[in-house]
Amino acid sequence: ALLIRKKDYDLALAHVAQLDRLADAPLLEEKALQRRVEVATSSGRVDEEIDRLRRLRAEGRASVKDLWATALLLAHRMRYVEAADCLSLALRSAPDDVRLIKAHASMLERSGKLAVAVQLYRRLVELEPKNAATHFERIAQLELDRGNAAAAKAAADSFVRLAPANLDGHRLRADVAFKLGEIDDGLNSLRHAVRIAPRDQEIRRYLAKALADN
Repeated sequence: ALLIRKKDYDLALAHVAQLDRLADAPLLEEKALQRRVEVATSSGRVDEEIDRLRRLRAEGRASVKDLWATALLLAHRMRYVEAADCLSLALRSAPDDVRLIKAHASMLERSGKLAVAVQLYRRLVELEPKNAATHFERIAQLELDRGNAAAAKAAADSFVRLAPANLDGHRLRADVAFKLGEIDDGLNSLRHAVRIAPRDQEIRRYLAKALADN
């Protein structure tokens, strides 16, 4: 960060390359990747770096990290479809990499490909069961955005079952129920949430508004 502030970008890139070589844990790998993108954006070399990485890809020499970096740089330029394609290619070499799948799903959302994003979040439920509730929450929201209320309800039910004390799950389940015209079911979800956290003013206000609207 100091080298970037000093605008010594060549030295910063060399430092990032060394950091990347020494990274022996996922968190350090991601830190090196983010720093790599930060140097490119701060130095105004985003397009230059995209072109360089594309040449590596065309020559068949691009690593998974190179493809991921390309995706992040393309996203910086708001070229989300191309960014998602890069991550899809990276996943061919690391199909069970949870970090890559999450990045790909997020990029697909930004590119408007919600159906494919849902498929990836369902894959994450299998690969990362400890975070299944979080993934079901995202699935439910995306299915709701796509107009698939029944699928959204099934995902919201799974979310609530896995994280019964999470108020977001009950609120999401209520939203889905209202979309389906199941008013009593939605109100019951909110009442249950209020019983879980009776002092939570936000959920109490949400229930009051739902009662007034329905």
